[in-house]
Amino acid sequence: MLISISIKVCACKSGRHEEAIISFNKNIDLDSGNSQTLYYKGLSLSAVGRRKDAIDIFDQVLQILPGSVETWLQRGIAQADLAGIMMRLNHT
Repeated sequence: MLISISIKVCACKSGRHEEAIISFNKNIDLDSGNSQTLYYKGLSLSAVGRRKDAIDIFDQVLQILPGSVETWLQRGIAQADLAGIMMRLNHT
């Protein structure tokens, strides 16, 4: 049985991202094509600083929903954050 997406989204939106990621993973194990679960997992990954992982997840969403503007936006934000981190590391 799939864990309710609303419970996971609440965990994500309330800042309990690690808890949400665990729940998202359980659902993805059962239904790897659930774009909504993947999207919110990407948001949580990005929020905890795992931007490369988030980008990979957003790419999976875009394979399912190539026209998802929200996903393109969040992927771009994660990519920009990752690029900024890399630039700062190269200048230290």
